[in-house]
Amino acid sequence: MKSFITRNCIFTLQGIIAMHRPAFREEYGRIREASAKLHGVNAVKTLSLHPAIYDCLLAHQPDSWHSVILEQPHLSIDGVRVAYTRSQEHMESSRQTVTTVGKYIKRHWSYLRDDVIRDLVALHTIQPDTIKVLSDSTDQFIEYLKRSPDSCMNKGHFKTHPYHCYTPDLGWRFVVRVDAEGVVQGRCLVNDTTFVRSYSRDRSWGADVEIEAWLLAHGFEREGCWEGKRLALIREGKQIVAPYLDGNCRNAEINEFANCLEINEDGELECDNVGGYASLPHEIHCESCEEGVDEDETCTTHGGYLICQSCAENRYVFSRYSENYLHESDAVYIESRNDHIHQDDLSDAGYIYVECIDEYMHEDDVITCESDNTFYPAEDYSDHGVYLVDSGSHEGEYWALDDIIVTRDGEIYHTDDSGDLIVCITFGKDKGEYVDIDETTEIENHILLTVQE
Repeated sequence: MKSFITRNCIFTLQGIIAMHRPAFREEYGRIREASAKLHGVNAVKTLSLHPAIYDCLLAHQPDSWHSVILEQPHLSIDGVRVAYTRSQEHMESSRQTVTTVGKYIKRHWSYLRDDVIRDLVALHTIQPDTIKVLSDSTDQFIEYLKRSPDSCMNKGHFKTHPYHCYTPDLGWRFVVRVDAEGVVQGRCLVNDTTFVRSYSRDRSWGADVEIEAWLLAHGFEREGCWEGKRLALIREGKQIVAPYLDGNCRNAEINEFANCLEINEDGELECDNVGGYASLPHEIHCESCEEGVDEDETCTTHGGYLICQSCAENRYVFSRYSENYLHESDAVYIESRNDHIHQDDLSDAGYIYVECIDEYMHEDDVITCESDNTFYPAEDYSDHGVYLVDSGSHEGEYWALDDIIVTRDGEIYHTDDSGDLIVCITFGKDKGEYVDIDETTEIENHILLTVQE
């Protein structure tokens, strides 16, 4: 609801109330004197009211503007919140209540939308000198961009940075919000008196409400896109440098006469990729570098994505097993077949990591040592201290030296079979050797061969 209240209305009502209510006159005088000392000219300008409440009175009709003036909401001693007098009793005892700007506005403007209140609060909580309007050069823009909230345009991989297209001579400026340490907390591109969106460090990809409130208060308007604006035309070989355009129009066309790009919904160039170049409609974007590329000149990756030839040659390897390209970070080289396999396919393809040789081998070419459940190459497992048990209850299994027994005849048993299938001779020249239990005789607690040699 648009307000009919003017500064003169507020001033007149303050005077009338002061004339007829001594307690108000005394309280108002004290507030005015304190505000003048703390805030000087600003206090006079806002008639000693809190600046956010003063602006809200002039812009939006309150539920009862007389009640607002009676409460005399002003800046609290912290210089941010609202201090006000709730009642006649509080006024006579010089007792004040302190609350946030948003809560006070909601108290007297119950119909205002939350986003309107948010913008009013944001505008009046911006610290002095935190908003900078940059207009010197694109190098200046990029310098602040790299220190600003994350987005696809402040990466460092561009050969020619796309922000060089936003030249000041075409009306572009860069608005940033910095904190006391100079860290960029928010940013927004503007052209003449319009902006499309802003970015906030604290709100990830969300809007910076402080910057947008400041812009709206200083005569800027929010638009849905940059339709009709111009960008510098920068050619890089066959490519045309272009940023990822904000808003709902991301097409442009070349104006050779003006040597620029004109943002136009019907333009044949698409400025909607993060690789730093414009693309034609028949082009697709390489899933690796985001550059435009003709579909006939692409390669297919393991995940079914299309990449350009350059990325395929420099960042990927071809797999004969899966018949597509694998990113080098996902590819595992299989020396035995001189091929690469995607790490997610190793199990299905039957490949196992063999730690002792730091290689992957096919499951048909490895054995498992039961002692530690570790894999070893089948062709030379004995070189790694692993033995095949060829007799007894563990026949056909592979075990480490500490888990086997070798008989005097060269047969290999598991230690589990000691005492059941094989025994150790304890007397005679064969003492200490293991033999089949059927070949022994026990005499006076000694184990002897049945037939002595």
